[in-house]
Amino acid sequence: MKMTIFISQPMRGKTPEEIHAMRVAIKKLVVMAAARTVVELHTGFRIKFLKSYHPRWKTLPREKAMRKSLRVLRKANFAIFAPGWECSAGCKTEHDFCLAHGIEHFEMDNTNPAPFGYSVISKNT
Repeated sequence: MKMTIFISQPMRGKTPEEIHAMRVAIKKLVVMAAARTVVELHTGFRIKFLKSYHPRWKTLPREKAMRKSLRVLRKANFAIFAPGWECSAGCKTEHDFCLAHGIEHFEMDNTNPAPFGYSVISKNT
């Protein structure tokens, strides 16, 4: 089984380093959650993180960057929305895309920072 994950996060006002640090933290949490819930059940389970951000995209016009982002999101079978996503127009567009296309997702916030809450990963098994 392969889980293809898209990370959506607010980027306005953040440096590429801050964006990268958040993505690394999310990826670590996902791998830890998967190790505890799915890997023991499915030895062939793999996680692939889609390249849903590139520093050059911050310099693109918003519409062009969103087209690129949605093209990548289309390939995902799971999306994670980083804290603050609900305040970002781009993240809201990606969220609506997930709802419209049946892509499972998890919304992180300050009270629920662990991706999936462990039960959502096993939902895909």
